[in-house]
Amino acid sequence: MARPSTCILSFAVGAVSVWVWSHPAAAIELGQSLQTKPGVAFGVSAAPLPPGLYMIDDVFNYEFKLIGPGSVTTGNVPRGFAPEATGYFLWYPGWSFLGATYSALAAFPFLAVSVENVPAAGFPGVSFSGVHNTFIAPLRLQWNLGNGFFAQAGVGIYVPDGTIGGPLGDSNAGAPYYTVQPDLVLSYVTHGWNLTAYTYYEYNTKNQRSAYTSGDIFHADLTATKQFGKWTVGPVAYYVWQITSDRPSAGFDAWLRAAVPVPGGIHGFNAGRFDAFALGGLAGYNFGSAALTVFATNDVFARAYGGNSGTPLTTVIPFTNETTSKGWTYFARLIYPLWNPEPEPAPKRR
Repeated sequence: MARPSTCILSFAVGAVSVWVWSHPAAAIELGQSLQTKPGVAFGVSAAPLPPGLYMIDDVFNYEFKLIGPGSVTTGNVPRGFAPEATGYFLWYPGWSFLGATYSALAAFPFLAVSVENVPAAGFPGVSFSGVHNTFIAPLRLQWNLGNGFFAQAGVGIYVPDGTIGGPLGDSNAGAPYYTVQPDLVLSYVTHGWNLTAYTYYEYNTKNQRSAYTSGDIFHADLTATKQFGKWTVGPVAYYVWQITSDRPSAGFDAWLRAAVPVPGGIHGFNAGRFDAFALGGLAGYNFGSAALTVFATNDVFARAYGGNSGTPLTTVIPFTNETTSKGWTYFARLIYPLWNPEPEPAPKRR
């Protein structure tokens, strides 16, 4: 399943103000955003569920610090946290298409973000909460390849209906643009094992207010768990990578030059990229009528690069240089059926 959302921080100080978006663990750049929290597909596989309508309740908290050239130059490391709660409806109508089982998903996330005040760094801190963009995945196909192997292909989209704020629409939980998210999943599920590589890709459209376009982002959530009776345990890992650079518009550059007058002027804004790798562990328990999964991960490394180092803007506002977040994620998921069709009665003997 594709999962919304996390919290990325992009900020500048002074006339640019502070902008914190909905996804930490991504480059902190003006206008750049990460829609889906890395690792939210842990424990999920490409094997289909029985027909029915399912409810999924997710909660997580991301505790992080800001790192990278944009943060190091200040000599101070702002810290923060980002809790989120998301409700999902997952529908398996019992249909087959192209030899696969069809399903659809809709998710409704709510999040909060708080970053501490660091006066010595010239960073005033920030705090907000609101509704993030709704995620709708109308097409999910899952194939049984035999011998325990399964594959999934699907596509979803984030709709810009979240809480929008600020002149550029990026100072609250929502994002004023669409994000298309295709996925490809490969699993080996047999004898209690779940070995899954859940890959997905974020393609962002242009920000409807600033005309700023965030770069494309690749995710890989990896699960290797074993079931023992009602318990499931095992290691998990994720890798996330911004593949393409952000694309500011001429209008955005003009706005930035007017908002932040600096000696020498601002000659274009070149947002950088980021990548991160995390390791952790997962534990789950099947109650029969519901299944609970918890996990924790720690970012082994997180890097931001290719930003605006050395420009007049970063001399005045260091946080506009490449900056990213690094920390721990604590996560819990509860899944349970809202409705399953009645089994067909056995044929009567004559």
